[in-house]
Amino acid sequence: MQQASEDQQASVEQQASEDQQASEDQQADEMLFEQYLAEEDDLSLPERGDLREGIVVEVRTNELLVNIGAKRDGIVPQSDLNRLEDEYMGTLLEGETYRLS
Repeated sequence: MQQASEDQQASVEQQASEDQQASEDQQADEMLFEQYLAEEDDLSLPERGDLREGIVVEVRTNELLVNIGAKRDGIVPQSDLNRLEDEYMGTLLEGETYRLS
């Protein structure tokens, strides 16, 4: 009888410990979510002519694919690339960050 009581007490303590861990995990998740919301990422849709910072995803022969954040990629068309000097075009590297308009 005493063994059953001790087993029951251990089970209650185990459950309390698991509940405490779950509560702490939930609090950590909520703090992380609030941190993401507080970040100053510009989630607005870009408009033609806006100056944005982006990471070059791919340099193509007729366009430049740029990640501008917020799950969006921008395309710099050939007509805009033609305005750049050939030397500058040669410096554009995939994975590098540039300010673009």
